[in-house]
Amino acid sequence: MSAPDWIALGGSAPAVGYVGAWNPTTAYQPGQVVLQNGVYWFAAVSSTGVDPGNSFWPGSIGTSLPSTPTDGMEYTLVDSLTAPTYAWRFKYVAGITGANKWVFVGGSPAYAFVATRETTTSTTYVNLTTNGPQIIVPRTGDYIVRYGCGAFHSVAGQACAIGVAVGDTTPAVDELIFCAANGYTMMLVGEQKLLAVPSGSAIKDRYRTTSATGSFENRWIEVEPVAVA
Repeated sequence: MSAPDWIALGGSAPAVGYVGAWNPTTAYQPGQVVLQNGVYWFAAVSSTGVDPGNSFWPGSIGTSLPSTPTDGMEYTLVDSLTAPTYAWRFKYVAGITGANKWVFVGGSPAYAFVATRETTTSTTYVNLTTNGPQIIVPRTGDYIVRYGCGAFHSVAGQACAIGVAVGDTTPAVDELIFCAANGYTMMLVGEQKLLAVPSGSAIKDRYRTTSATGSFENRWIEVEPVAVA
């Protein structure tokens, strides 16, 4: 795992290595100590312009990623520090040419579930009475989405469909199930990779029928990042 650029020593002046207040234009070397906002910091690696206050251990965790990351930094992103519903660990790779330099290296997916049976007669994709289920993504980036539900149709030989979309758009891929008999429940399951999903967007399940009434229950979705900006 990557070492932090700076290590906090606390509020006591060190006996050796002190070179004064931190200056963003100074090239610091390992072993030097600076003072910033009442805290002394020990330089673990060579750096210039790396704010000590933004130096994180690989085990650091928070609800937003560091604003001034350095190459190789690792950080765990959660939606809550008291009751997280997901934990995504990222590694910052400065050499990536695109915007998504935070690469997902492990953690638990975000998950949502709706048990209630609900119906639609729409032959184009719609939200059901209970929207989703859905996940609001915290960062712009690429995501893997897995989703599914139980479904049955009021007419034998007709189909129910589920798809995953960003907001109230039309899913790019159908997951269809043709019902062999009226009321015969089948499982619909799918997986997709969604690219360049904007921060704050809802990734959600949406539904349609080929005719008459389609019923959907035990609906679920799980989302994990590939890489984010």
